[in-house]
Amino acid sequence: MISEFMSAQHRHCDTLFSDFEAVAEQERWPEADRAFGEFRRATLAHLEAEETVLFPAFEEATGMARNQGPTGVMIMEHEQIRDLMEQIAQALAARNAERVLDLGDTMMITIGQHNMKEEQVLYAMCDQRLPHDVLEALRS
Repeated sequence: MISEFMSAQHRHCDTLFSDFEAVAEQERWPEADRAFGEFRRATLAHLEAEETVLFPAFEEATGMARNQGPTGVMIMEHEQIRDLMEQIAQALAARNAERVLDLGDTMMITIGQHNMKEEQVLYAMCDQRLPHDVLEALRS
């Protein structure tokens, strides 16, 4: 099911971010750089899969236009997540632990709220409306 696959990606990204925060809190900067890079790559790949595969398929299957349906809201939130990632990257490069951790708190709240909407509403709708080949496209 799409919901299971995409929710598992959310959990994976959450774990990567938690790993990053743990080393950033201890100011273990080389490890924090690596951990943040892993989180960023995984999260950007997830967002890209949603925006290029899942959301267009959902919009086509439901007839909902991006600016009138849930995918438009999700994309707006993706931009907020990308912006927070950039701010964290800058704080990390400056070795500003307080800023990194403050932004990290904001990231976790933002992603938590975003993921809940996707998992409880959008993914459930996708499971009901989309053909199985969309899941295969997401896996590739």
